[in-house]
Amino acid sequence: MKRLVSVLFAVVLAACACFADAEKKNETSYSVLVFGDVHFDSMEFRNNLDGLKNYQQNELKRNLAKWEPEESAAIPNMLKDAGKISAGTVFGVQLGDISQGDCGSAELQKKAFSAVLEKLALARPASNAEWQFFAVKGNHDIRGAGAQDAYNAVMLPYLEKQFREKCPVEGRADFALKHGPDLYIFFDSIGAGEKDLQFVEAALSKHSDARYVFFLTHLPVIPASRGSAFWIVFERKTPLRRRLLDLLASRNAIVLAAHIHNTTLNTYRSKAGTITQFSSFSMPAEWKNTVDFKEKDYTAALKTTMDKAKKNHDDEMADFNDSLGKCRIFAPGPSYNVMRVTDGQVTIERHAAPGESVQSIQLIEK
Repeated sequence: MKRLVSVLFAVVLAACACFADAEKKNETSYSVLVFGDVHFDSMEFRNNLDGLKNYQQNELKRNLAKWEPEESAAIPNMLKDAGKISAGTVFGVQLGDISQGDCGSAELQKKAFSAVLEKLALARPASNAEWQFFAVKGNHDIRGAGAQDAYNAVMLPYLEKQFREKCPVEGRADFALKHGPDLYIFFDSIGAGEKDLQFVEAALSKHSDARYVFFLTHLPVIPASRGSAFWIVFERKTPLRRRLLDLLASRNAIVLAAHIHNTTLNTYRSKAGTITQFSSFSMPAEWKNTVDFKEKDYTAALKTTMDKAKKNHDDEMADFNDSLGKCRIFAPGPSYNVMRVTDGQVTIERHAAPGESVQSIQLIEK
């Protein structure tokens, strides 16, 4: 009898050890579902059509074509496809401009936020009710009459529920999340100031032992768009921007950004360290089976954009004179992404169509 008890005890210990090893592996090797801009829009949440400027009318037309009708439009079908993949991810993130804005009133914007959160639930794994979905604030999310109040009334409480804490910076969408050995900083880049930067400093200091630091922001940290060199965090607030660059470089941070409506990868290197920045864009024109993945070097094109900016703003661009590495741009631009994190590397798998066809992009390798 004693021998049987000993054997059973050994089996239980072995099972516990295997379970502990599995849990440890899940913490150090895992995947995250990532969306860029989606610009949810609907005539149901609009009342200001007569006051729209030409570019706003064009944006409305663009958005409706991607979202409606729900049965056949590209973005709803993309979300359904992502829902099949998400079962293998630990949480999901959306990097800003979850909404188009421009609704015309706070009440309509509130309804738009509630509607898009419900639609993005299509990407939630059906088997995991505890799966968390986070969103970063984008400039369109607070664009238009009453939009800022609507964001504070709907999105901030939603985020507090997802992060399971009150906003660390009152009225701002700044949060920090520790997953396993890694730190995720969700940064409110829209109208960011000293308090937001202090939040970043505190989070980095508190988690000085983090294996990887992921910095999630709508506006890029380093120039990435051929449209404007100033589509970056702290735009012309040079002292704050330099502090942020030093903070992130000192931790060799990985930045996940959006806003520029392209999928790009570029780096910043200084004496403090390296920043690796990946930008996402999730607004496909159609969701079909055949895609032709490509990539090319767009360093020269970005440098031309920055040189133009230097003519009148040399001091603002001086931070990047000799610090930007090779810049890559990927086609097709729109996709949803799965970020795979292991002890040895971080990679992005781009899904630009249904099925198993993906484009794999290595962010960093130890």
